[in-house]
Amino acid sequence: MNAQIRKLMENPRRGLLVLSWPMIVSMVFGTLLNFVDFFFVGGLGPNALAAVQLSFPIFFLIIAIGSGIGIGTTALMAKRLGEKNKLWAEEAGMHSLLLSFVVSLFFTAIVLFIDPVAHSLGGSPEVAHLAADYMSVIFAGSAIFFLGFSMQAILQAQGDTKLIMKLSIAFTLLNIVLNPIFIYDLGMGIKGSALASVIAEGIALLAYAWHIIVRKRTYLQIKPREFIFTPQIMKNILKVGLPAAVAEIGLSIAVLGINFILSGFGDAAITAYGIGFRIDSLAILPILGLGAGAITMIGYFRGAKDYAGARRVYHTALKLVLAFTAVMGAAIFLLSWVVPHLFTKDTSVIEMAAGYLRIIAFSYPFIGITIILSSAFQGMGRGLPSLVITMARAILIALPVAYYLAYHTSLGVTGAWVGIVASGAFSATVAFVWIEAYFRKLCRG
Repeated sequence: MNAQIRKLMENPRRGLLVLSWPMIVSMVFGTLLNFVDFFFVGGLGPNALAAVQLSFPIFFLIIAIGSGIGIGTTALMAKRLGEKNKLWAEEAGMHSLLLSFVVSLFFTAIVLFIDPVAHSLGGSPEVAHLAADYMSVIFAGSAIFFLGFSMQAILQAQGDTKLIMKLSIAFTLLNIVLNPIFIYDLGMGIKGSALASVIAEGIALLAYAWHIIVRKRTYLQIKPREFIFTPQIMKNILKVGLPAAVAEIGLSIAVLGINFILSGFGDAAITAYGIGFRIDSLAILPILGLGAGAITMIGYFRGAKDYAGARRVYHTALKLVLAFTAVMGAAIFLLSWVVPHLFTKDTSVIEMAAGYLRIIAFSYPFIGITIILSSAFQGMGRGLPSLVITMARAILIALPVAYYLAYHTSLGVTGAWVGIVASGAFSATVAFVWIEAYFRKLCRG
């Protein structure tokens, strides 16, 4: 165990914040990409905006699986570092890169079937055609995105989150520069937005590889020539990573399901949800950053078999999250009518998006609890509880309740928003009861 990790563990609260704040900043800039796409594509008209929103659940599959591999990698590498086993931590990093590359081949092949995929998403034929253009570029460059997740996990596990932050900022700024060039100056339209993202991410990936593999300036050394395939290492990554990926896919299915529910109210409802969803994505970023820091910190304590220390980490994270979500929820509620004007001038879209934000603001504390507690389970090497909690929130409760309230009550579109809030409250309660019982048993043992 190096001095930096030992120092982080000496003060769990400080360690959590040290690891989390760069991740929060990097996630803020990463999520700004959604706003960049929506902002620049918005100049192409409402159909282009709807196409990006329809594409998101499919593009989210890359994010979900890549994130799952990254979570599994971080949890395993952090555990090995907590055990003071540097060699096996490095082996886990190399196996993660191999797994990411192999999985990316499948997604690249989806390009061959992109038209029927796009037309099955529920939008009008014009919107589906634009969605196919957008997704074909994203999936062609999927290997770049997957390898980037593994590189970030390797850095996160050893506490080097500041480099992740710096490259995320550079990647986002480059994307902002490239988007209008490809969309408008080169006349590529919606394809140009996707190409800008792939190119910017590719440059960031090269920077990661240069720092980790070529220059070898990090604590953990990734040495491809010394790689020895070990099935047990791959299994250990997937033990946490696969449930995490399925949970993320569950979120994608939930977005897709909400899109289908809203399709009965027209493309304007889908666009409104797209705007609101992007506001949500930005609002919960500090929670996701704390969750990422919690996975790493809890992994260290797990490796050292200090379960009381692991418990202190997630208790601290919960207190921070509840304070933050109270403030953020109030701000979103008060600004609910103002924010949608940044994306569109369509009054019907603005009205529905504002209604979404006013209601969804009440779900932020519940979302914060589920994210932190899911991360705590993942840091402990328990992927299944996180999967169950997320699936309950995203699919088992949200979709049926949203559908019923939207079509079988007078609430209409508003019913879909209420269903999302109800699912968050349920899953947060289940998650808290579950993890407290789990840690009481560990600490007694």
